[in-house]
Amino acid sequence: MTQAQWWRPDRYAPDWLVLSLRPVSAPIPWGPTLRLTLAVVIVLTVGLATDHLPLVVPAALAMLLSSANDRSEAYRTRLLRIAVPALAGALGMVVGIELRHQVYALPVLIGLFFASGAAAAAGPVSSLAGLQFVVTGVLGYSMPLSGPRWAPPVLYLAGAALLLLLAVAEWPLARQRPQRAAVAAAFDSLVNQLAVTGTPAAVPARRFVTAAFNNAYDNLLGYRLRTGPRTEEERQLLELLNAGTLLGESTSALLWENKPVPDAMVAAVFEVADAIREDRRPQLPEKLPGDTPGLRSLRVALRAVSDSGQDHLTGHGTPGAARPDRTRQAVARVLSPAALMFGTRLALCMGLALFAAGLLHQDRSYWLPTTVAFVLKPDFGSVFARAAQRAAGTVLGVAIAGAVLAVVPPGWPIVPFVVIAMALVPVSRVRGYGVMTVATTPAFLFLIDLTSHAGPLLGLRIVDTVLGCGIVLVAGYLLWPETWHARIGPRFATAVRGVAGYLDGALRPAATTDRVRLRRQAYRGLADARTAVEQALAEPPPASTRAAAWWPAVVALENVTDAVTGYAVRLDTGAPPPDATQTALLSAALNDLAASVVLHHPPADLPLPDVADGVDDALADIVDQVRTARLLVAGPAPEEDPSLTGD
Repeated sequence: MTQAQWWRPDRYAPDWLVLSLRPVSAPIPWGPTLRLTLAVVIVLTVGLATDHLPLVVPAALAMLLSSANDRSEAYRTRLLRIAVPALAGALGMVVGIELRHQVYALPVLIGLFFASGAAAAAGPVSSLAGLQFVVTGVLGYSMPLSGPRWAPPVLYLAGAALLLLLAVAEWPLARQRPQRAAVAAAFDSLVNQLAVTGTPAAVPARRFVTAAFNNAYDNLLGYRLRTGPRTEEERQLLELLNAGTLLGESTSALLWENKPVPDAMVAAVFEVADAIREDRRPQLPEKLPGDTPGLRSLRVALRAVSDSGQDHLTGHGTPGAARPDRTRQAVARVLSPAALMFGTRLALCMGLALFAAGLLHQDRSYWLPTTVAFVLKPDFGSVFARAAQRAAGTVLGVAIAGAVLAVVPPGWPIVPFVVIAMALVPVSRVRGYGVMTVATTPAFLFLIDLTSHAGPLLGLRIVDTVLGCGIVLVAGYLLWPETWHARIGPRFATAVRGVAGYLDGALRPAATTDRVRLRRQAYRGLADARTAVEQALAEPPPASTRAAAWWPAVVALENVTDAVTGYAVRLDTGAPPPDATQTALLSAALNDLAASVVLHHPPADLPLPDVADGVDDALADIVDQVRTARLLVAGPAPEEDPSLTGD
């Protein structure tokens, strides 16, 4: 064993624990980091200049909480993600302040927390708003705040408004800059996949392509604030992205062919990505190589992208577009059993946390319940992993804050450390919840030190954190057996149905419009299923064990989709379509596979097309991949291995 190998986490801990604590490698989000730093400097400078430093703490807290919602997205998306949760946070602070010293405060807070937990199921923005309402409700109820009763909520809104202003300041001058960057990043992901096609790195690169295109469509289509016509630049970017899905189809076909892509083709796609970034027309060579169906398809798609101003590109559909009746769907999600169950879990855990904090502390009892609020967010990932990361991150964060507060006197000398700690929050956020906790803990403690000396409270913060994580694990996790399951089955079944729909559309002649839309839906469903597996792998057994059993089935389903794409590209280049009976048999097998997962029984042994070796390799590959996926879900025997169909 070499010196570098003497310590490896997996030698001393189970895989699921190592996975849950492992930080993520990610680039620094310079935009959110600079915006938060500038906003904090402005607020603290005002506090110092007016000699009211404790009074501006709510504004700084608003920035700290809102910074988690500030991402390099479309400006209208930033507006919603920051403004709506900030309004909910200010309302929570008003409610908390008004309930101070009231005998009925605890049941009222528990009821409101139940409602906010259920309402979080309406969507991502509602989830963020519910979290801020719970956290600020606790802070308003328990945290010492300076000034008159109306001041903290108003200053909280002012702090969030300043961060929001900085986040959308360039909107009038560069309306589509984030969307353009997202579309260019989607094409960059295609470049990366083409560069490694024919190597083992090609399949992981394809998954990054799916994520990049999902992000680009979300930037262009998500959280629209208006229903009027799109701007010319929006229309152009959407056309480019739609054309990019054809490029993605070609790259998937090349993945199936499993041959290296000529450098000239990779350079051509790189030129397209660069041209999108610089808002210019791509300069492509007159001749591009193309001696396989995948390369010929890629060449045609590149020509379409270079001529993206033509209206024919809009005929490719709008994959991922928002569906109508969103309000009705949101209400249905809020009233669903899963949402009501989460509201109940949140109310129970918050009630226990508030009661325990009241017994342990005469005042400053906010740390324990806020720990519960942050950890008990299943839509943010594994609850168990977040509890472990929160506990470990708080210990490290308190140690850092303690070292600083031991040598720095309270008051204005702590201001530079507040700025440094706050600047590190966006940087740490993209690296994982545990790393973010290490940064946010000193930032929060330094802010508290501006109102009163926080040094003596450091040990209590560790105790409160461990107790809060324990409450979540027991009252929010172990007491609810349904939370132990990975919940992968429903997402896998949805993905299978999406692949079946894509197969039906792709193997029909002259179905390009539907095919592009169905392909995007299929890959988005696969991405959701893979995310569910990855999150469940961070849970303790039996959830992680069952998730590991799902992994090969998800990979097999991805292979089915890639094989369908390869066949569809061959159809575009003049290959004869499959017999309708063959398509029907494959579709029936996939739909039966989805039904078997939902109904918790092994898939039926339905017949598959009989394709002779060498007659049609592309169709034979689809048949083989469907057969593999079915065998993996069926398992060795239903009574021996219920982990696949039992979730």
